[in-house]
Amino acid sequence: MSFELDAGVFRALSREEAPLANALADSIKPTFSHWDEDYPTLDIFEQDAAAGELFGYFIDNKLVSIIVVTTAPEEFEDVLGVPGANWPDSKRPCMLCRLCVDPEYRRRGIGEYMMHHAEAEAKRRGADALWLLVATDNPTAFNIYKRIGYRLCGQANIYDADFYCCAKDI
Repeated sequence: MSFELDAGVFRALSREEAPLANALADSIKPTFSHWDEDYPTLDIFEQDAAAGELFGYFIDNKLVSIIVVTTAPEEFEDVLGVPGANWPDSKRPCMLCRLCVDPEYRRRGIGEYMMHHAEAEAKRRGADALWLLVATDNPTAFNIYKRIGYRLCGQANIYDADFYCCAKDI
């Protein structure tokens, strides 16, 4: 499936650009019940960028969305084996996380665009499945994920919040 959005550029972020991702995440925190002063942090974004796993979408040189595409074992440690999280069998899953879109740029298809580019990046890295968590109080995101082929594979309380566990084979 091909999906294009005209106005901007999707690319990996450098470690020096991690503060841009952190600033965007900080601006989103009041709207995400599961993000707080402890998560996500600049240190986390610096690690994501250093690993080549942090991606952003820029419009007119402004970062308006971010996503992390990772196969790092530490991203899976907290979610594997949690009661209610019935992750499907996969030889090489890829976790998508820390997706957010600047509120001024929402409802333009950017979140879906980010997901399609993240899927392409995961395939490039040899992943055979995509996994993600979506807060149960975020029905808009959950409906987007369902529309683009993710299936519900559980519901779990992780990080003191309730999440839907979603997966997609690629």
